[in-house]
Amino acid sequence: LSPVCLGSLRRAASINAEYMGYKKYPPSRDFPDVAGYNNWMAKCLTQDVYERLRDRTTPSGYTLDNMIQAGVDNKGHPEITSVGCTLGDEESYETYKALLDKVIAKLHNGFQPTDTHKSDLTADGLNNYVR
Repeated sequence: LSPVCLGSLRRAASINAEYMGYKKYPPSRDFPDVAGYNNWMAKCLTQDVYERLRDRTTPSGYTLDNMIQAGVDNKGHPEITSVGCTLGDEESYETYKALLDKVIAKLHNGFQPTDTHKSDLTADGLNNYVR
């Protein structure tokens, strides 16, 4: 293997070893208490979803706990609902889709994974434009 490949493998092994070290407790005990938090992650995360996703990791080492950390650390503003989670890499959506689909639906007024974005950028398709 090339030095670049070996370096990548060592980095991935290090990330996974670090990740495995923090999982000292079962998911039921690690479930964050986000009751009263004002972010979509906190409103959508259930113990069942947490238990199903907690042990997953993306190929680059991004975990569910990495993803929800921003929402766990910040209770949010009482009048402005924030997202409460971040995506660490392009595989995050597929890996944590069970939670992210719920967050996206809340954030975008019911947008479902089967929905498609409709755009019509012709002059007749635009609203509120001046002729």
